[in-house]
Amino acid sequence: MWRISSIPCKRLVHSDPTTAKRVSEANAILQTLDIIRFREHLARESEQKLRVTYPELLQMCKDSGAAHSDTEAERICEALRAAGIVLKVGDLVYLRPQEVTAMVMRALPDTEAEVLGRLRELETELRPLAEQKHKIDTGARRRTHGVLWVGLVLLVVQWSLFLRLTFWELSWDVMEPISYFFSSLWGILAYCYFLVTKEDFAFRHSYSKMTQTFRVGGERDHGFDRARYEQLQQEIRRYRGYLRASADNTRDAPDTVGEAESAGELKYAR
Repeated sequence: MWRISSIPCKRLVHSDPTTAKRVSEANAILQTLDIIRFREHLARESEQKLRVTYPELLQMCKDSGAAHSDTEAERICEALRAAGIVLKVGDLVYLRPQEVTAMVMRALPDTEAEVLGRLRELETELRPLAEQKHKIDTGARRRTHGVLWVGLVLLVVQWSLFLRLTFWELSWDVMEPISYFFSSLWGILAYCYFLVTKEDFAFRHSYSKMTQTFRVGGERDHGFDRARYEQLQQEIRRYRGYLRASADNTRDAPDTVGEAESAGELKYAR
């Protein structure tokens, strides 16, 4: 590669030694003729595409002749990213980072009043969904408790029946094998539960799973929009976090006016 000293290039600086070394290498890479040609090729591509995948960018770098291996292509793409020529988000590379930044800035709220207004709108929309979800959750827990109480009643009825048959109707010699077979039946049922669910039978886990099943059925029967409910919760958390951060910044900001006034009063007193 040829080195061009007459072509201006934005130089990057950083106080951290490790980062400064990496940035220095990026500056050296960006001043080569092949990289200048590759940047011109990216500028033409950006007129047609807003973004490409990272493997596509590496392939474009090699096809343009700026790099001859994957390692060189990765170094060049990292230098472009460090210089702000491209914006890498995950596996996507945006060729027009200025437009992406402008869109993000337009999406952010401008004033605290706007944030509060949007937050009230979201809370108003969330309130009926939250009430509906509360009713569904309450109904699911009640149905689960009903099933558990029915199971307890069945066990008590079985115990009472065996007690009656053992000491009044029949004898222990007759009821002993029957009791054994009934006891082994519960073990078979627990094993069948494991075969179906691939999980050990535990009362707490069964309670949670049964409640979740009834909850899902209730949401389906009542037409509950869970996706919208979770989206509203996420947006409300985001706006509340923005307000908290704004309040913290305001509280931590130095009161320069007050300090100036105090300094003036002190000087006047002297």
